Amino acid sequence: MAKMDFDSKVKDTDAFRAAIAEICAPPDHDTKRRALLRALEKQWGEGTKVISYMANSASPFSGIGPDDIAPVASALQKIKHAKRLLFLIHSGGGDGYTAQKIVDVCRSHCKTFIVLVPNWAKSAATLIALGADQIAMGYLSELGPIDPQVPVTVSGQRHYVSANSFIEAKEALEKKITEKHAANLPTLPYLQELSGLDVAFVRECERMTEWGRQLAVKYLSQYMLAKPGTPTATAVSKAKAIADDLSTKHLRHGELIGPAECRKLGLNILALRRNDRRWKLAWDYFVRAAIYFTLPQDGGKTHVAKIFETSEATLAAKAPSF
Repeated sequence: MAKMDFDSKVKDTDAFRAAIAEICAPPDHDTKRRALLRALEKQWGEGTKVISYMANSASPFSGIGPDDIAPVASALQKIKHAKRLLFLIHSGGGDGYTAQKIVDVCRSHCKTFIVLVPNWAKSAATLIALGADQIAMGYLSELGPIDPQVPVTVSGQRHYVSANSFIEAKEALEKKITEKHAANLPTLPYLQELSGLDVAFVRECERMTEWGRQLAVKYLSQYMLAKPGTPTATAVSKAKAIADDLSTKHLRHGELIGPAECRKLGLNILALRRNDRRWKLAWDYFVRAAIYFTLPQDGGKTHVAKIFETSEATLAAKAPSF
């Protein structure tokens, strides 16, 4: 497995040093993480159940995908029904259709659905957060644009790339052709580039992008923005404004979408202070998961790409080392 560098946000914390000391011991990693989830349930109050979805950001197999449905559903079957379901997530995104399925199945197992982001939840993971009643964030937490991520293979390695990148490439070429034609200049080089694009694929990217925006509007208007006394039309209008912002403004400027920015957008954000016990537990859990991802598995042949975990059980999804 390739050497991994830790995010500075991880290394510069007491939790990192404590976890490294534990690994040198070595401890039962799963047992420690599950104990932290139980502590989170206790801190959040009676009737709270926690499910964790941690993705190894260094792995090309870490994207949200259809194979995630079974482990999430299995964990929820054991939870059955919760007064408050806390979904702890760290993910760079992936398939939006899977994100929709995760939200729908989670909501069917609880009265109140809360998404807690210890580090980041981007793309399809942001869609999952938008499907919650509330998003809990700390000073290190961030969401991202809701542009779909599509898998591509480069030099034999799988990567996830923004669907908007392909759309922008097509639009840029079309603009160049129009400009050159208007100036009576050669357009052949740009026409050749445009012909090299997979038109059907680009159209699918456009369709997925619009679908993601519509899903965000649906979730926000039905759940987070659906307050007693608020007309449906008002909730839908606010939801469209938020979805448009996450689909356009942040795609153009690549801005960090932290707790304060999320609140300005109109999202229901629970801002956890640094000394909040709930934040400390969530961050300690995330740090241990991040370190666990760096440990080679099966004699170095595999690595852990994702962790699906509750306070009672752990499922580590492995993938070939890279």
